[in-house]
Amino acid sequence: MPAIAVFDAPFLQIPLAWIGLDRAVDISLLTLFGLIGNLLFSARVLVQWIASERSGRSVVPVSFWWISLVATLIHIVYAYARDDIPMILGSAVTLIPYVRNLRIAHAPDHAPRSAGPLIVLSIVLSCAPAVFLFGREEYLGGLFWFGLLGNVVYRGRFFVQWVQSETQRRSVMTLSFWYVSLLGSLMLLAYALLRGDFVFILSFLFNVVPYGRNVILIYRHRRIEALDEKLKLAPERAPANSPERGGLG
Repeated sequence: MPAIAVFDAPFLQIPLAWIGLDRAVDISLLTLFGLIGNLLFSARVLVQWIASERSGRSVVPVSFWWISLVATLIHIVYAYARDDIPMILGSAVTLIPYVRNLRIAHAPDHAPRSAGPLIVLSIVLSCAPAVFLFGREEYLGGLFWFGLLGNVVYRGRFFVQWVQSETQRRSVMTLSFWYVSLLGSLMLLAYALLRGDFVFILSFLFNVVPYGRNVILIYRHRRIEALDEKLKLAPERAPANSPERGGLG
């Protein structure tokens, strides 16, 4: 990739000895391009986090999906330039649930259509880069398969979310979504550290904070709902002669 090589020429190196790795991270124009995608991914998390804090429960604003779409396209280009097949595949397949969630958000009353064509498109989209890059010996090692597994876990959460959103006819993120997010994020952080990829290290380094916060918000909202339910049932369970039941007391 001669054209890409121009943008991938490092102008700075950051050693990773402080985390026990005997290597350094190269910073180039391509790295900065990938970091733009990181900033957008961070922005979407902040947008969702702020909206959830204001609502007192875990919610998903429409802007979350638009930002996700743009950031993912940037990461696909970056991963392709790095010959990082697991990240290409993982990023590509999530474009489908992103687009579908936007459709649900903008037209929630429309009857759901068959997801078959979208699933087929997702499979084709994910396999297309492999046709051009797969077959090299460096992609047959354990690190490749570990990265692929991490992407299956991390990106697969959006297909679970997609099914749940189709059922409820609105974009939702349940407790299982955030637990899978935590697991997949930690796996891909380890993968990025082993590859020494500065962009993807930063991409997954701080995810535990908003993901964990959403778990707390969901549990808090459930406790509030349970308390409200108890308060509603309390008058019905009061004794017959109590003031709540209209007795003489």
